[in-house]
Amino acid sequence: MVMKMIEDILRVFLFGVVLMTSFASADFMEKTLATAGTATSLASGFPAQTAGNTYLLLNSSNSSDTQNITISYLTSAKAFKTATYALNGVTQVNTSAATNYVYNITGSSSAVAINLDVDNWTITSAGKNASLRCSNYTNVYHVEATGIIFTANMNATSASNSANTVSGGKAILTSAQVNSFVTTNNTYFSTIWYLYNPALNLSVYPNSTGNVLPAGEYFASTANFTAVSNLNYTWLNASNHSEGYNTILVTVLPNSDNRTYNVTVNATPLLVSGYVIIPSANLVQNKRVIVSALDASKCVNATLSKAATNLAINSSRYNQTGSIMVGTSDFAYVYGVKLSSAASGVVTVKNSTGVQIINVTAGNTVPNFGAQKMCVVPTGCTLKTLIFGGDGMIKTTYNVSSTAGVTRTAYSGWSPAGTMSNAGSGIVKWGIGETMTVHATPYVSSTNMSIYYEVG
Repeated sequence: MVMKMIEDILRVFLFGVVLMTSFASADFMEKTLATAGTATSLASGFPAQTAGNTYLLLNSSNSSDTQNITISYLTSAKAFKTATYALNGVTQVNTSAATNYVYNITGSSSAVAINLDVDNWTITSAGKNASLRCSNYTNVYHVEATGIIFTANMNATSASNSANTVSGGKAILTSAQVNSFVTTNNTYFSTIWYLYNPALNLSVYPNSTGNVLPAGEYFASTANFTAVSNLNYTWLNASNHSEGYNTILVTVLPNSDNRTYNVTVNATPLLVSGYVIIPSANLVQNKRVIVSALDASKCVNATLSKAATNLAINSSRYNQTGSIMVGTSDFAYVYGVKLSSAASGVVTVKNSTGVQIINVTAGNTVPNFGAQKMCVVPTGCTLKTLIFGGDGMIKTTYNVSSTAGVTRTAYSGWSPAGTMSNAGSGIVKWGIGETMTVHATPYVSSTNMSIYYEVG
């Protein structure tokens, strides 16, 4: 009966307070205090946090929790950040290796320059003189254009690959899934660079060792391969020692340095000397070829396509959109968590030392912080209204934990049994990154209490 009377008084009082005041947030809660003389924390959220936390550990007690979790936090410099990760059920997710860059490489109505560094792409063209000038530039690694009109599928998202970065004004997409880039309206790349090492025609002795490729040339691998000779192999006839010519196959055996090689010949009559042709496919493609401006201008309506999957593309012409996480190794003060769907188990957020910061219980998408508040206002926070009471005499204590981990008592006061006490406005203040926690101590065991406060 006493508790019901207190609740009625509190509701009437709060109705008037709400009409007269403005505040950033408010909280109301009730609790039974079990043991006389023992302070009970009314917080159910996070412990005090200090700067220097490098990453978070995320997991759930239920393996079906694989939804996204969005973390709201402050960096050590008090910058506001958010980061979104995909939970992996009961497997712990370490956020230190996660970034999320989304790049849209887009065209423009103005004559801006586009600059693409690519890796082993191919340009084909449906433009004029295509069969002669632009039928197939392979191993393309750099293109440029100004005022180009194009269509592209160049959206690339990496949710867990920290290798995708921005460096020197370029988006470095090491795992980009870029499907196509097509110039239209008879526009063309003004600069096309590609790599090409032609086949080598080298003089060798049969069954020789220590042969050396020309300077700057390297074998693509150390795997043996069969090469076709040209038409100028000379040999000595065993009976009359006359010279002749033959076309045969020789085996080339690259050594571990990828430059020297051995040659074996299985031929009758025996070769004395001759030539071997090293195919282009067996050489590292490292010689830069720059397409002439005239030939590049004939390569209109060209398609730049990837020759394989997961090829790199770096661009100086891009827009960053979506969730771009910078400095995700600086989770100094975590103050909010939200799940994309209700938790099946208890989703836990821990700091890099394994201390639990926040949890979201089953059936919820956000945590219950109880009588606790972290200040995320640059100018600091204040309790504008502070009302508490119970059916027995109780003492409420308001502690503030600093960003250095030091806890101080900001206010402590008793409320007589069966009454609601109003501690007034502005008594409790705390700064950005600091946490305010309410504790209650009953005079008599099993005391029911209520508390209401507004944060301004």
